[in-house]
Amino acid sequence: MGPIILTGKRKLALFMAILSLFACSVLQVSAQGNCKPKLKSNRNKSFIYEGKDRIEESYEFGVYSVSIKKGEVDTVSVHKGDQFITTFLSRYGNIVSTSIDYLIDGITYTDTLDLNTTDRKVKYDYYGNFTSAQLFTTYNHSTGAQVYYAVYGADSLYVNRYDNGQVQKMIWVDYGTEYARKQWNMEGKLLYEKYKSRETTYEPPGQLQSQRYDTLMAGRTIQCKATWYENGVPESVTYFYHGKPCHVWSYYDYRGKPTKTVKKTPLGKLPMEVREPPVAYVLREPAIFRTVSIGEEYQGDFKTFLHTEMSRILCTSSKELKGNYTVRTYLSIEGRMRLVSASGENIEAITPALRQMIDKMNLWKPAKENNRAMALVLEFRFKVTENEK
Repeated sequence: MGPIILTGKRKLALFMAILSLFACSVLQVSAQGNCKPKLKSNRNKSFIYEGKDRIEESYEFGVYSVSIKKGEVDTVSVHKGDQFITTFLSRYGNIVSTSIDYLIDGITYTDTLDLNTTDRKVKYDYYGNFTSAQLFTTYNHSTGAQVYYAVYGADSLYVNRYDNGQVQKMIWVDYGTEYARKQWNMEGKLLYEKYKSRETTYEPPGQLQSQRYDTLMAGRTIQCKATWYENGVPESVTYFYHGKPCHVWSYYDYRGKPTKTVKKTPLGKLPMEVREPPVAYVLREPAIFRTVSIGEEYQGDFKTFLHTEMSRILCTSSKELKGNYTVRTYLSIEGRMRLVSASGENIEAITPALRQMIDKMNLWKPAKENNRAMALVLEFRFKVTENEK
């Protein structure tokens, strides 16, 4: 049988059919990832992607950089530029360290946390992302000042000490308002006391010298001031109304006998006080803290990308690949990923290819927490398995 000669449209149709068949076969090979590995030991195997874990998170908070190493209990480290500021343990954003040492303007402070109770209310947020519901004391290592906090989170008690450890002063505060104070000298003798409107001075130290207090007289709040001699005998009693002398002042000699009286403005001539009606205060409900987290997201078909690239790596490897592999990467807040490390059987043979694969990735949408972009260290887990025959 002689050759078949095609002309015109028939020749063109056959040519197009052959070209179409060739293109189809190429697409099938590419889609199926058909490649004959260099090593026989790598044939009939597949890379299986098993997932990824967050190993570390980091973000900027004002002048601070915060790094969180993830685990059953997270380890948090804080720096200000190159200067180390603090480290503590956290679980689900709640601090679980019993104390925290940190720097502010070169001064070291220590916060102690009362982890044995849930009654204490939230007092502080630490570095934008961590809360303590158990803050008990804050200690200033430079001045020796220590602050004790009440159960509801209000400043409760300030304590300052001398270099010898003796308490210098104690100040009691109720929601920001001082209501009591005591002061001592370096030998521990009392110098001064105050409780609400009552003030007492001791001179020489430890010996009562004077006292101020408010008292109600003729419907008016009058401040009374009393002084004593060193032998404990009253020296004088005076009265004031809004800083102006009033009522009758009395003076005594060293043995306590009256020596004179001085009449000041009579109480009846003083203006009556305008008293505000009582106001009932209701304690605020504890604040509700909500954390809004958005995970990192690859901008593209991540699984298809991994399948294609890992199949190519398996195919071109110069050494046998088997078992489990981990690939640790750094994902910046701009969404760019780079290789940090990799581990597994003969990992050195494919590390350059892994780095090339990661460099080829599209940008990621960075993870965010409360709208704050976070850089991440991610660990991808793979496994090389035998294909079923």
